[in-house]
This record gives sequence, C-alpha cells and structure tokens, in this order.
Amino acid sequence: MSGPGRRQGEARHDVVQAIARQLLVERLDELTSRALEQLEAEEAAYASAGRDPVQKREGMRRTLELALTRLAGGPVPGTVSRATEDVGRERAEQACPLTALMHSFQLDLRTLWEAVLAEGRAHGISADPDFLGRRRLSPHGARPGRPSHGGTSASLKFSRRQFEAQGALRAARQASW
Repeated sequence: MSGPGRRQGEARHDVVQAIARQLLVERLDELTSRALEQLEAEEAAYASAGRDPVQKREGMRRTLELALTRLAGGPVPGTVSRATEDVGRERAEQACPLTALMHSFQLDLRTLWEAVLAEGRAHGISADPDFLGRRRLSPHGARPGRPSHGGTSASLKFSRRQFEAQGALRAARQASW
C-alpha cells in the first residue's frame, strides 16, 4: 500500500510506539501494581498460594516490561528477553496450575491494552475508529461476519507466550521426575 493510507497507518504505529515508550518509562511500576491487584482478585491460585510477593511482583514487572518494549519497537534488554519463559518455569516449579499462569499473562496484556487506550484518550486520539490500526473486532479477534484465522497480532503473541509457558512447565516437570 502506498499513499495517504500508508502514511496514516505509519502515523498510528508511531503514536502507539510513543505511548508504549511513555508507559515503559513513566508508569511501569503503576501498571505492575495494577496487574498484580487484578491477579490477586481474579485468580484464586495466586491469591491463596504462599508465593514470595517480591518474586511474584518482579516476574509481573519483567513480563510487562518485555511486552511494552516490544510494542515500543526498541531493543529488548537481556534482563527481560526471557521473562515469559522464566516466569513459566518458576511457576511450574511452584506447581502453579497452567490455567492460573495463562490467566496471569492475559491480565498482563489486558492491563497494557487498557493503559494504551487510556493514553490515547488522554491525547485525544482514541476517538479515531482506526486507533491502534484496528477495525471493530469481535471478542475473539475476528471481524464480524468473517471467520477468524488466528485472531489479532496480540492473540498470536499470546499464543506464542502460551507455547513458551507450556514448554517451561514440561521442562520443569521432566526435571522433577
């Protein structure tokens, strides 16, 4: 595609990257706290488990930092490049149910999505129906009236995170046998 549509798409992409950078620099700790509060409220396996709160917070912070860094388009620091794998392995070693781990990753993404949309609204750009380069999507990622072929890029990244987490769980289980 060339012409005005392409420039408009690139501009949206630049705005999303700028918002992600802003969130990364200015609000990462706040987003981590919010995601942890939601996790404790929504996921019984996390709320009832006696996991080290510092380790839990650090894992949540690293996965959020990884997602924001990727969204911002910057280089991924080595300290967070394997965050999802590390958290998956740690939770497997703690016998955390896979469904609880996957829910925690979903909460990461939901927290980030809500923060990006809020920043867009604060800057007056989310009123654009194509904000974030999306059209109206059904809850499952498919456009109304069209079949889903894997959903949005966010769902594809989530699927990759699921795969990484499942691999970490398998590796931890095999190591304990």
